[in-house]
Formats: sequence, structure tokens, C-alpha cells
Amino acid sequence: ASGLAAAADDFVGRYCRNCHGAGQSAQGSFPAGDLNSIARNAAFVTPGDRSRSVLYTSVASGRMPYGSKPSVEEVEALGGWIDSLGGEEFAAASKAAKPKRMREIIGWQAETQAAASDIAAISEGDRPFMRYFSYRQLHDGYFPCETEKVFASRMELFSAGFNKALNSVSLGPVPIVPTPVETGDGTLVRVDLRDLGWETGKWDMLAAKYPYGYSPASNANLKALAIDTRTDLPVMRTGWFMANALQPENYHTLMDLTENIRDLEHRIGVDVDRNIDAKRVVRAGFEEGASGVSDHNRMLERHDAANGGYYWKSYDFAGSRGLQSLRLHPHGPAELEPLPEELVSFHHDGGEMIFSLPNGLQGYYLSDHKGQRIDRGPTQIVSFRERPIGKGIEVINARSCVSCHSDGMIAKRDQMRHSIEISPNFSIAQRDILLQMYPPQDQLDAYFERDRAAFIKALQSIGATEKAPDGSLKSRSGPGGAEIITWFADVHEDDLDADQLAAEFGMTPDEFTTAITRIKEPHVVRLALDWITQLKGGSKIPRFEVEEQYAAFVEPLMNLKPLNYSGGGYSGLPEYKDPEYRDDGYKAQETGGKLELAIDVAATDVNVNDHLSFTVTANKACELQIFYVETDGIVEVIPQEMIGAAYLEPGVGRRIPDVEVGDLIFDTQGYHESLVLFCQEGGLGDKRMTAEDARKMIASSTEKPTRGLMIKMHEKKKADEARLPDAQKGRSALHLVTFNVRDH
Repeated sequence: ASGLAAAADDFVGRYCRNCHGAGQSAQGSFPAGDLNSIARNAAFVTPGDRSRSVLYTSVASGRMPYGSKPSVEEVEALGGWIDSLGGEEFAAASKAAKPKRMREIIGWQAETQAAASDIAAISEGDRPFMRYFSYRQLHDGYFPCETEKVFASRMELFSAGFNKALNSVSLGPVPIVPTPVETGDGTLVRVDLRDLGWETGKWDMLAAKYPYGYSPASNANLKALAIDTRTDLPVMRTGWFMANALQPENYHTLMDLTENIRDLEHRIGVDVDRNIDAKRVVRAGFEEGASGVSDHNRMLERHDAANGGYYWKSYDFAGSRGLQSLRLHPHGPAELEPLPEELVSFHHDGGEMIFSLPNGLQGYYLSDHKGQRIDRGPTQIVSFRERPIGKGIEVINARSCVSCHSDGMIAKRDQMRHSIEISPNFSIAQRDILLQMYPPQDQLDAYFERDRAAFIKALQSIGATEKAPDGSLKSRSGPGGAEIITWFADVHEDDLDADQLAAEFGMTPDEFTTAITRIKEPHVVRLALDWITQLKGGSKIPRFEVEEQYAAFVEPLMNLKPLNYSGGGYSGLPEYKDPEYRDDGYKAQETGGKLELAIDVAATDVNVNDHLSFTVTANKACELQIFYVETDGIVEVIPQEMIGAAYLEPGVGRRIPDVEVGDLIFDTQGYHESLVLFCQEGGLGDKRMTAEDARKMIASSTEKPTRGLMIKMHEKKKADEARLPDAQKGRSALHLVTFNVRDH
């Protein structure tokens, strides 16, 4: 099974996560997170049955993925993994008892008060430059079974990762360590934007995209803090910062990265053309596949930077033949032609650049062959050769760069100098020129070590190092040896369990479950109940989904107004739960024609105190609502908790009520009592009915209550469809079951 899981993760990483992974453009239609979350997502995987799993059928049909297609063997391995999953195993895991919470929740009020007390001690002229970063959600939701003392050791890791990331986007002259806020329980730190070399506009750029903000108008302390700092968002979560600050669009802005590498080189005092012409460069070349990020040959080139630092750039190729062969053409690039001694230049396709920052850490840049900045390297040129578990293969600036360059520059063994020395293709004069640029390995190693040492020294000053097995210092690592920025960002982007979801709103899971009963907005209630149903079924909630919907919950749960941001707040159902959005790989499972409901119930002649349970199936995905109508006209709406997830999956029977929630019991004698089911493709929306709506329909009918409601609902359905084009008809369905309840 472990082999099948590894093959499945490799499949998803190679063919899915580049588009559907965390933070990617199509994440909403298929959240391709870690393999466990995919396995538990009923929208895509039916454990033990590949034929009913959209993940498999969309691939097997050839509809997915776009671009390069997997082999028959890869598709079969994916199907084998799905078939190996056991539903019973998942159910048992979802019912496992959770350990006791050992840490108290830190409320947003206490955090705001701590920041307000801290800023009061800052001189008035400095306050507009002060910003706060919070670890509160991690403290409240991440392994809450750990004591404060045990969690403090985790905080050391979080702090090291944050310090490393913060200084990696700093243009300041020295490394900085954020100042802990004295009354912040260790979960709140202060940063002076001037120490980062940031104008306030850079913070505003991040704040405009931040989904977790509260409007200062909501609370007096928030307003006072906003006035002091002159920003509507004085406090930002460290986790969100970790996951987003080093994403290309934000990173390029924070680092003032120019549109063309030539302008950046000028800024850091490097004249590449002059250095190559003067042979004041250090080069290392690699044969096909030897560089670790490319299937083709590759070359690194080092320059001294004006600030006493270093500048490394690579020349990357989409092939290794002809003018792209470094064995034949180790000089270049093409824009330097004509080259001395009639040497012919290589023609490269792109490059990756690493430059030392003023504070000793590293900056990163990706470019095409013309030096124009790009967000991610084309996979035919560079990609992860050894794909990290749970990740895609694309090299993304700068998230991928920090992951590989955990300890700074990576020492490599040059393969080009020896080739030049023995090649018959070069004259003596040509060879002399080339060998001056490709030094012996011991000299190359000295440069690698010097630059690595400068980087590690900067990390040491911010508490982000640890001892390696040989006693030397290296970057602090996350669990399992993971690069610490990447690990922390992944912690934030991971799917949320019940504790983590509740902690988003400063609550325990029980408090969250209770609080949602007070929500009045129907769409927010439906979403909250859907989350709870997922959690009870053993699934977790995707981070992106929480971020999309967070603004809708802030006011009803926290009595605060959400701060507007470019994400736009509540955006309706997430795409992967919206049958109107789902790709044809999903729709292929749906039968044609109109929507139909089927219900399987054990008996319709029952006794008082008997339990009511039934299985309902739809031929298409639809949102379900259920009423129970008694003989005297009393109408009950079956609670969403008992129905389960908002949408029925096509062809998949749903047992109601959910056995984990409670029971439906026939409590009084009655005849011709009815269960009325209504399902709507694309969601109920404004067609959702309340008990009062149902009672009004009954009152307007001359029929008995149970039959009257059904007739009126049918008439309304018919009238609604009459206004629709033919293609949109048949998208709702009604079904009625009548019971006779005897008193034994």
C-alpha cells in the first residue's frame, strides 16, 4: 500500500499540483493538497472504488490533465491506490477520541490589548512604522494537546522560520530579530518597517490581499491601534506571511526586483559583460541531468557584488545539442559575440540568479533568455528532479529557491574544466581563455564555502541555525529535516482539523459548533454545517476554502466587521463543491436528462417511537432540503446536521440521518404524514424554503396538509421552469413518501 501511495503522490505532484496545488490558479476546482486530504475528499475519491472516483475517471477519460499526459501504467497505479483505500479504516479514524486540550485560547481582544499597550511605549513619531506579527492561531489550534512548555519548543521552530523569511524579504543593512511584545504571551512580535528597508506601501500591498483582517471601526482598541500605526491592518498572522510573502508577485514587489535582470545587476554593482570579457568570473558546468534541476547541461557563474557579497547566475537550456551544448560552446552568452579567438557562443533559454542581500541572506530571480523576469521556470528547462512529497515540480520564485538553498549556496562538482582540457575542439588560445573562467575544483569549493559561510553567519544572528552531525552550523530545519521556511508555510497551507478551524475564530471546537447555531445568514450556516459534516466524516477543511469564506464568519462569530481585501471575502460555494463549476471529468459521471430523486425506506407503516432512517440517491449533484409534514399541518425542516453535506453526489446513496449526529423518531400517532424531499442542481439559493413557507403553501391549498404541500411545491417548480430556456429545465426534483404511524 505504501508503494501505491507513493506512486499516487508522484502522479498528483507531476500532473495536478502545478495547477491545483496550494495557492495555484485552479486550486478551487480540485484542492490537490497532501495525499491524505485528497483520499478523504468525497468529491473526488470514493475509497475502494476507482470507477466512482472523479480523480480517476477524469484522468482515465483523457480529459485531465492538460498538457503532457500520464502513461497507462501511471493511470493504473493511481486507480490501484484508490482501490486500496478502505472506507472502514477512514470511518474508524474519524471516530477516534481526541486528546484533551492543554492550552487556553488566546482571544483577539487580549492580543489587541497587548499591541495597544506596547505601542503606547513607542515614541509618537515612530508609531506609524510599527507592525505586529501574531502566532496566536498556531498557539490556539496547532497540537492543542501539548502543554505550554512543550509548545514553547515548537515556537522556537516557528520563530526561526519566521525570522529567516522576514529577513529574506528585507532590504535593510543588517539582520533583524522581531521584538517580542511583553504582554503577548510569546505569540506577538513587533517589527519596524524601516529596519526592513520597506516603505509603508509594501505593507499596504500585503494588507490588501490579507483575508483575516478586522475593520478598525469594529472595536475601540482596534481603532486606536490603527490610528497609532496609520494602517487599518496593524497585526498580521505569521503563517499567512510565510505562505505568501515569497510568492512571485509579492516577492518581486517587496524586493524591488526589476523587470529585467540587467537593471538588477546594475543595482547590486555587477557588470556581467565586463567581468566575462575580463575573465573575472568563476564558472562551473554540468553534464545532462547532473545539476539537480535540469535534464540538460547547465552552467553556473559567480561574480563579486559591490556590497562585498556575491552574485551567482545560471545559464539553463531546453536541450544539450548544437549551440546548446556546453561541451562544444562553453563560452557565452550570445549577446557577447563576437567572442575572442573566434569562439562560438552557447545559446541559452533562461536563468536563475542568487544574490546576497545587504543583511547577508539571499535574494532570488528567474529570467528568460532575454533576461526578462518570470515567475516560474518552464518545466522543460528547470524543475525539481527529486520532487518533494506533496509538491509539484515547478521552480517558483522565490518559494522553490529557499527550499533548495536552505543553507545558502550548494557546492557542486564542475564537469566542464576537464572536458575543456582534453577536448580537441579548442585551440591552445581558446583553451587558455576558457580555463581562466572554469577554475580548478579546490578554488571553486572555496568560493562555495565562503558564500555559504556568510549566509550561515547571518542566520546565526537571527536564531535560525542548528548544529549539523559534523558539528558545523546549518540552517534550522523543520520536522523531518524540512527547510524551515517551507515547513512553516506548509503548516499554514495544510488542511485544517476541528481544533485548527475553531482557532481561526478564537474558539474551541465545541464553542465553534455552538456559535454557528446563532448565525442567521443561511449561506453561512450551510457552509459551517458542511464543514462540521466534513470533519465528522474524517475530512479536513482546505485552507484556501477558509480564506475565501473567512470574511462571512467574522461578524456573526466574532462581532467584528471584516476588513475589505482584494480577495473579496465570501465568494459562495468553493468551486470544488459547486456542480455548476466542476469540470467535465466530474460531469461525465452524471447521467443525462432531468434531475431525479430516489428514496429507499424500510417501511411506511410504522409505530410510535420507531426510528426513521432512509437512503436518498440523485442521478445528478444537487443540494437537498427535507421537510416532515404531520397530519395536522405542522411542518418540520430536517436539520442540516442530520442531512450531512449540502450536496448529494451523483449516483451515491446518502443515509439520513447521519449516524454520528442523532436520530429521527416517530413521536406521535398519525396517518398520511409525509416526508418531502426537494433537491436543486447548482444549489438551492433563493429556492430554499423555510417551515413558514411550507405552512403558507399548505394554508393556500384545499387538500390535506401533506398532499397540499407537495402539490403546491410541484406547481411552483413547474412555474419556475416555465420561465427558463429548455436547456435549464429539469434541474430540480421533488419526492414524497407517506407514512402511517400507529400507536402500537
